[in-house]
Amino acid sequence: MKSIGTLIRLRQHEMDAARRALSELEVVSHEIEARRQALDEEFASESARAHGDAEASFVLGDYIAAVRMRRQALDWEKQALEPEIALAEARVRDAFRELKCFELAETMQADRAAKVLESLEQDRLDEVALSSFRQNAEDQA
Repeated sequence: MKSIGTLIRLRQHEMDAARRALSELEVVSHEIEARRQALDEEFASESARAHGDAEASFVLGDYIAAVRMRRQALDWEKQALEPEIALAEARVRDAFRELKCFELAETMQADRAAKVLESLEQDRLDEVALSSFRQNAEDQA
């Protein structure tokens, strides 16, 4: 049956699409993490500079508040992305499971076809052997 091969290709395509979607979400998550790390590094740099400068220390409080708000916004953005990533991971798992089911069905179908072919070949060999036996029996009689 050729349709199993078609179904396998379809499921493979679906799994690839699910993997791409998951990969894109993970890239976004890593970008958020990188922006958070850059913000932390910028904050450390600005804090160190402000401790050495009396004038900069006056605006440090406002800067700290702004950094906290930006951190919180990044954290919320990443938290909002986590359920989407979990859903995408579940889709990849489901697509993989379905693909493996069809691949297993194809393997089982191929095994059954091989057994049928083997059985037919054995029947043919048995018939040849029986004919040969009968011919030998008739020749000796």
